Amino acid sequence: MLQKKLDSEAGFGIIHVLATLLIASVAIAGLFVTSFYVRQKAQENYHTRVALLKASEALEKIKLHNRSEQGPVDVTHIPFLAGDFVMDDRDGNPLVATIQNPRVSYGQLDIMVAPFCVYDKVTIEVTWTEGPRFAFGTGSEDNTERSVVLREDYFRKHTGGGE
Repeated sequence: MLQKKLDSEAGFGIIHVLATLLIASVAIAGLFVTSFYVRQKAQENYHTRVALLKASEALEKIKLHNRSEQGPVDVTHIPFLAGDFVMDDRDGNPLVATIQNPRVSYGQLDIMVAPFCVYDKVTIEVTWTEGPRFAFGTGSEDNTERSVVLREDYFRKHTGGGE
């Protein structure tokens, strides 16, 4: 009886081959989708890091220009503070980002910090448009506008006069 059972299971049938092929195809497709998604997210994170560095650079230029801390923050005479720059140049397609003109809010008073200290809020915004994202099954999605906003407070002594 045991010999008869062993003889009936002779070989690897076409069903086994098709099932193995289906499982392998699903596994490979999953790896492909995962690697595509990870590459897309890594590229978006790279663009965000570049934008943060450029905004930080602009804030450092403002800090250097106003290092005396004697009066309100002046952002008008700083060269190359705002404008376009190439964020990424992959495959000959440059991704251009824009540093907006800084927004300054003068003479903020914070009594919790010190009653004789005022600060000026300086905000830098960097905007760019990510390339098209491809989602499986839906075709391509529209380009998405992204931005990074950094704010720095510049404290100075309050003179008591009008700002």
